[in-house]
Amino acid sequence: MKNTRYFTLNFPGFTTSASANQSYIRLVDGDHVFYTDMSYFQKPELFKCIKLNQPLHIGARRLPDGSFWIHWLSDGKVLLEPARPTLKGKLLMFFIGILASIAAAYPTYFYFTTAWAVITFSIIAALALGVALMGLCSLVLRFAQTAHPEMRELLVKMEQARRKDFSFCQPVPLPSGRNTPPFSEDPALPERFVVEDGEIKNLYFKKWSTGSGKTHRDYHGIQFQCNVMLLSFSWQISGTRWGLHPLFYRRHPPFLAKGDRITAVYRRDNGNVQAIYNSSDGSAYLKTHPLYPGEQQMSLIYKLFYSFVLLAFLFILGLELNDMLATGWDGWKLVADSINMLALLLVCVGSIIIVLELCCLAIRQLSRRVGDWLILQRIAKRYITRAGANITLQELM
Repeated sequence: MKNTRYFTLNFPGFTTSASANQSYIRLVDGDHVFYTDMSYFQKPELFKCIKLNQPLHIGARRLPDGSFWIHWLSDGKVLLEPARPTLKGKLLMFFIGILASIAAAYPTYFYFTTAWAVITFSIIAALALGVALMGLCSLVLRFAQTAHPEMRELLVKMEQARRKDFSFCQPVPLPSGRNTPPFSEDPALPERFVVEDGEIKNLYFKKWSTGSGKTHRDYHGIQFQCNVMLLSFSWQISGTRWGLHPLFYRRHPPFLAKGDRITAVYRRDNGNVQAIYNSSDGSAYLKTHPLYPGEQQMSLIYKLFYSFVLLAFLFILGLELNDMLATGWDGWKLVADSINMLALLLVCVGSIIIVLELCCLAIRQLSRRVGDWLILQRIAKRYITRAGANITLQELM
């Protein structure tokens, strides 16, 4: 199913989230919710030129969570197009790293005999090779952005919009209706959690980090007032989840703004929000438990394990084919060896997954806090289903 969408709507204005650079914005029209970050555009200052209650044409990509990410937009006069990162810095990093690595490795291999010289220049060669690999990864990511079928289609349609041709844009469908049901319909909420319904006021953004090296973690958080309660909501941003180009997003980053109507479930002892439903845009977020992986985390673990099985199988199969080219072709032996290799890999990985599932089962049975979190997870799913939200529940660490 094609994920690119093109809409024409009456511009109602953007809402700005509490974020690091105040550049993360949202547009809501009916049941359709659009997000984007102004820092990804060539000229973000042109956002101020878009006038309210005027036709606005949008080129967006539908994310798997049900929301839309804007890649370009035009009001017929101003065209806001995505920034295209230059290749100069990436190519420079790659070639300098390769040349430095060769310059350090060549004398190490052919001339140096003393241990200290070999170790020193080997370390220099390894560091230079790391710089080259970083440049190569940046080049691959840049190529993936330009070669991605959806990005190419978005750019083709953007060129049509540049010529003032918006015939491909469709009006936003009429809303089907979204509501905010009372949370009191779920009386089984554990006692350590409290529910608060209201409007976000006095919003403050904060960011911090913990640990160092492999244990380093970056966090973003929001402190806000809901009715008379002072609450806080935070999430981890470390890793590749939010570091990639928005073209590769599967879910939009958390969005909360002043004036949003929310239903929040927070811990009674410290006011930390564990689950939140934003009725202003239909988004819902659930904090995962540090001792128990959520459904989205387990799905990622399964994908990683079986991706490893596939890569390992293809690698070993390539070695088998290379051996047969040297010793002679035997199709039945190749099939038998392939089945045995695949079965062995599946048994090994399956055993690890079984152990992991048994550990999760033990934690679920022995930890009362994990049990409370599982109850909260079920209640949150039922609640957003009753609310008619178009955006799936997002689990955050």
